[in-house]
Amino acid sequence: MALVACKECGKEISKKAVSCPHCGYKPRRTSLFTWLVTIFIAGPLLIGILLSATGYEPSGSRSSAVAKSPEEVAAEQQRRLDDERRSYAVIFAEKAIKERLRAPRTAKFSGILDTRVGRLANGGENDWVVQGYVDSQNGFGAMIRSDYQVVVQFVDGRSDQYRIVRADIFER
Repeated sequence: MALVACKECGKEISKKAVSCPHCGYKPRRTSLFTWLVTIFIAGPLLIGILLSATGYEPSGSRSSAVAKSPEEVAAEQQRRLDDERRSYAVIFAEKAIKERLRAPRTAKFSGILDTRVGRLANGGENDWVVQGYVDSQNGFGAMIRSDYQVVVQFVDGRSDQYRIVRADIFER
């Protein structure tokens, strides 16, 4: 019979004891189910993290060493630039709308699913339009929802320099 020290009172008890006969402490035992979950879920997850940290790529995946055509490189750069401009356009538009609100600190803008961002139709490649809504307090302190539309023009094709061409707020 194996004896171990009680974690609560320190006296010796049987390893098979359900509780300490001296203090009543009930040690928690790890169940077989817990061990299986740990092994089959946490184990592969840890292995995946370690492999990705070392840069391992499974066979059959496209390696970064494969040369891309100039068209693929240009398309990828354009996608990155468009994503960057889309993000900046939303930030600049919200800033412009806040400047026009009576209580800008109360402004709550539409989320990513309700905000539309894209190139301005019949505009240049640097012209973007952002449409969404904003909830803010009016002059009486009541929360109202207003739609907005802002046209952002990036200056000299740069994403960090812009001007607001038009910013309109439409009360519902």
